[in-house]
Amino acid sequence: MTIRVVQWATGAVGLPQLQELIEHPDYELVGVLVYDPAKAGLDAGTLCGLPDTGVLTTADKEAIFALGADVVIHAASKAYPVETNSEDIRRLLASGSSVISTTSYNHLPTYGADVEAMFVDACLTGGSRFHAAGENPGFMMERLVATVTGLSKHVERIDLYEAVDVSDIASPQMMFDLMGMGRKPEEITVDSPIVGKLDMAYRQALNGTAEVLGIELDGIRVAVDASHDPPLRPFRCRRHDQSRNCCRAAPFVVRSMAGT
Repeated sequence: MTIRVVQWATGAVGLPQLQELIEHPDYELVGVLVYDPAKAGLDAGTLCGLPDTGVLTTADKEAIFALGADVVIHAASKAYPVETNSEDIRRLLASGSSVISTTSYNHLPTYGADVEAMFVDACLTGGSRFHAAGENPGFMMERLVATVTGLSKHVERIDLYEAVDVSDIASPQMMFDLMGMGRKPEEITVDSPIVGKLDMAYRQALNGTAEVLGIELDGIRVAVDASHDPPLRPFRCRRHDQSRNCCRAAPFVVRSMAGT
């Protein structure tokens, strides 16, 4: 029995997911949601360089909700100022579609009791399941690092550093508007959009790890150290026409520190 699946979003994360759904014999692709109007109406195979599937992409969420898929692979971007990811996932779950999401919902209590209850109630209503996937949060800290602590008799401190080459990111909204590539260091503060997004992601990782280790956090403090690397050297990004100062490297460091 094949599993009827939907791919929700086809960006840097969603596109390889779509390819797997098309090629895997146990899955029947029944729908693809796209956010870019230029992608709407295309055959799903065309998006990832595969033969036509007969499934056309759509930007109409209501059409996706109406499909009643068994599973929805949710890979919506966090790059836009207004996003409805929580509500979209809730509706999918309540309608009976199980959801696997890579959009940083790995520790629901971090979002608050209301959000956690909303997801639980939706699963109970639809008889569905929710799974949050992803490397960080979701794996690197909560699973890998927490597991490695088992090699030590006494742990005084855990440091986790994340370094990302973003020069090949295709979305200008993600690269420039959200991540702030090319901005002056003083323009990146704790109030910047990307810091807010990362703060929620890292809080989930810290809170999830604390649960695994059986400890209680005193608090989480966030600091931003912004810099250009290399200093103020114009660089033309491989995926965009804009020539910006140092868009190849992250212009800031977020340090989340937790006490026990």
